[in-house]
This record gives sequence, C-alpha cells and structure tokens, in this order.
Amino acid sequence: MNPSDDEMKAYLNRWKAVEAVQRDERREATNELRWRQLNAICNLARGLGLKIQKNEAEEMEIILRWSKIRDFYGKH
Repeated sequence: MNPSDDEMKAYLNRWKAVEAVQRDERREATNELRWRQLNAICNLARGLGLKIQKNEAEEMEIILRWSKIRDFYGKH
C-alpha cells in the first residue's frame, strides 16, 4: 500500500524535526562531551579488534584543538 501525500509530508516533517534537534545538540556539545564520545568510539573500535592508525588519531587531535579554539572565541 502506498502512503498518501499527507502521510509522506508528516513523515518528512518528523525527520526534519529530528534533524533540527540533532543539529542543536551538535552545536551545543561541549569539548568534554565530544571527548567522551570520541573515547567511547575508540573503545568500541578496540573492542571490535579494529586498529586506529596513528595519523587518524593525530588528525582527530587537531580537529579537537580547532574545536576548542572555536568554542573559546565563539563565547567571547
């Protein structure tokens, strides 16, 4: 059965609302939260037997530094 136009619009509107909430959460995330999330991802990868290459870890460190700078200057 095919959904009606109204059902499709409602479905798309719900996903737009989800996207807006996620965007706000990303914008408001602190460096501490981002660091915890990164550590959780790294621990998961290790638990799955995946290896993080050194250059990827260094790249992430750079990204986190820029994020910290951006957060600092964004608040002043």
